[in-house]
Amino acid sequence: MLRPTFLGFETAKRGLTAAQKGLDIAGQNLTNWDSVGYTRQRMTQVALAPDSYRSRFSSSKVGFAGQGVDVTGIGQTRDQFLDKRFRDESGDVGYYEQSSTILNDIQAALNEYNPKNDTGLRASLLSINDALQAFSTNAYSETHANIVATQIYFDCVEYVNQIWDELQHPMVQSGEK
Repeated sequence: MLRPTFLGFETAKRGLTAAQKGLDIAGQNLTNWDSVGYTRQRMTQVALAPDSYRSRFSSSKVGFAGQGVDVTGIGQTRDQFLDKRFRDESGDVGYYEQSSTILNDIQAALNEYNPKNDTGLRASLLSINDALQAFSTNAYSETHANIVATQIYFDCVEYVNQIWDELQHPMVQSGEK
């Protein structure tokens, strides 16, 4: 059985194309060897199967060996252990960034960063303490009793409700609600 006329040319063309792609990849590896995060690439080639040739004029189904190569892919030379560690650590970074955001929101809602400020839960509880101290010196005064019982506690409960409303956003972010 005779080989088709252009099979040799096709084999040479496939070999040259694969070699050219290999040189392109080698050039890219040499150019980027010092780039941060670059991973060396490699080309995967396979010999064409002998039965891959089919002629519409040939009645024989026998293939010809030596029909060239085919590029099946371009892969990266990587360390699987380091890749897994990187994915794990980047997942941890995302978790801790989210936790930091939630804690900053809680800190802003509580407004207790500066203990000398006159707002916040600490200041509200101190005003209750001061009102109770004033009430203890004049326990029979109806004015002090009304101030402590209504206004001071009402202000504290109102502030706690405000904090609760502000804490709803971090709870939604964390998936608690």
